[in-house]
Amino acid sequence: MLNKPLKPMTLFSQFHHIPSFLDHLEKVENFEPPESIFAYLIEVYGVTDKTQGAIELFCTAPKFRRVPSVYSLNALMPVLCRSSKGLKLVPESLLNSQAMNTRVEESTFQELRKLGFCPGMVDYSNAISFLVNGKMGLGALDVVNQMKSDKIKLG
Repeated sequence: MLNKPLKPMTLFSQFHHIPSFLDHLEKVENFEPPESIFAYLIEVYGVTDKTQGAIELFCTAPKFRRVPSVYSLNALMPVLCRSSKGLKLVPESLLNSQAMNTRVEESTFQELRKLGFCPGMVDYSNAISFLVNGKMGLGALDVVNQMKSDKIKLG
């Protein structure tokens, strides 16, 4: 339904219309836009080298009365992995997603591995510290378990 007006905007590079489309979605209070719209736009932003737009769309999900799911997080990861600048944002984006109550799942790590990004000891340590300091113990435990599954020794 909503993809009908959105697809022509993206297919014909009419990106200047997307903010007004999103503004309209934000103002319709009794409607929660489907996750697929945001994942689609994140992917489109990635293909058109609008990495910052993809990040902003992911981070502003609460404005649309929704918490981003692993579905939109997994759409964001390939966008970030397209450039060296974006690769540097992967750990921060994973941490931000945890702060937004988006659960990082195994599918996210599989997506990252397919793209050639494998978190190292420093990335895991930063994630664990952030989660422990934010009183998100179960999230930290998930990261520790992921480290074990990746055969990275605890330091």
